Amino acid sequence: QSEQMVGMQMYVDRVNKDINGLKDKLPYFDDLGINFLHLMPITTRPDGENDGGYAVNSYHDIDSKYGTKADFLDFTKKARKNNMFLMLDFVVNHTSDEFEWAQKAKKGDLHYQNYYYTYPDRHIPDEFEKTMPEIFPQSAPGNFTYCPEMEKWVMTCFNSYQWDLNYRNPEVFIEMLSNLVGLANLGVDVIRFDALAFLWKKLG
Repeated sequence: QSEQMVGMQMYVDRVNKDINGLKDKLPYFDDLGINFLHLMPITTRPDGENDGGYAVNSYHDIDSKYGTKADFLDFTKKARKNNMFLMLDFVVNHTSDEFEWAQKAKKGDLHYQNYYYTYPDRHIPDEFEKTMPEIFPQSAPGNFTYCPEMEKWVMTCFNSYQWDLNYRNPEVFIEMLSNLVGLANLGVDVIRFDALAFLWKKLG
């Protein structure tokens, strides 16, 4: 903690439309005494339901509604010149069901089905359900969703369109390290690991 740092959390489009608009707000933030910005997800996501961008289609491609990667890199340079620290979220627990791995899994690729928790029947999912809490019991009850393309059940702790990643598979860990580097290369100062507490799944 530091009395020298005052932060603000925001959705970019709610503040000033896009990344370039946010860049124009830097003097305003300075007047407020803000020197730390936590930007909610700005990478690509499904067009429909996407949990505020936390159902990710990419970990480092900027969603076109916010601008381009070049826009964001320019923003980070301007922010640094203004002594502004920036933070982005790294959604480590899940991807959207439109993510490239999920799309390959839906097409029957067993290699990518193993990137997620997938099951041919309800036996193991029902065992998990005995002890797993529901995150959104009203809007998304249960922790598994049936995928007709695969004819399998997929673990979806948050929403049906957010597929939980299987970190028991070492390839997932390696791929996610690569995604983390890609996110860091956007030039931010801090990366927050979102939903980290939900990462490791174990029966019981």
